[in-house]
Amino acid sequence: MTAPNVSIAAGQRQPSMGQLLGQQAIVLGSLCFGFLQLPKLQGTTLMKSPVTVLCSVLVLHIYVTLAVYSFGPMVDTQVSAIRRLVRGAGALAAGAAVFHALAVIYGAPLVDRFLLTHLWSWLLSTLTAAPTACVLGWHSNVWRTLYAKSAPTTCTEIALCVPPHFTLLGAWIGAWPVPLDWDRDWQGWPFPCIAGAVIGNAFGHVISFMLCWVWNARKHEVHEKAA
Repeated sequence: MTAPNVSIAAGQRQPSMGQLLGQQAIVLGSLCFGFLQLPKLQGTTLMKSPVTVLCSVLVLHIYVTLAVYSFGPMVDTQVSAIRRLVRGAGALAAGAAVFHALAVIYGAPLVDRFLLTHLWSWLLSTLTAAPTACVLGWHSNVWRTLYAKSAPTTCTEIALCVPPHFTLLGAWIGAWPVPLDWDRDWQGWPFPCIAGAVIGNAFGHVISFMLCWVWNARKHEVHEKAA
């Protein structure tokens, strides 16, 4: 059996720049609201009640992420909404398990702060694995091309590929202060990695939008020359 093409399949729509901007605004808006406003509504902070705050953020952001990437402008019209939701939820759970295992392998506490590590893993999976699975599915060549080779070929693939790269980079940079002996509360695992992942994801969305703008401009220029 021939592996499916990694590029946008028939029936799958390319979002306009306005649609892409709106989608990214919704996703980033839910993330910012979750971390900046939900703790205030709950009368606490991430540092004081990390489990409560992270659970609230995850419930909101998982709901928004699955909804946006299952029903938004990138969706494959040949795939049912239920199937998109299922494959997004499946990738979300699988990604959380993988990220949790990798965190422990690279030094996160195995027993102490287990729940915090697990919640961080779900957050990371929501920011990376779920969107791609909802839109493009679980095909191994899709993931290999987008994440191992970093070779997106369409605006949709750019919008899906770039934010996860910056999310993981941000989480990795965020881990640097954890072992230092500054004795600050915010240094405790996994707070710097949470901040790094969220900031990296935000930068990734901005950069992906700029790259999509360039991609659309070049595509339009080629069509004009061909005409």
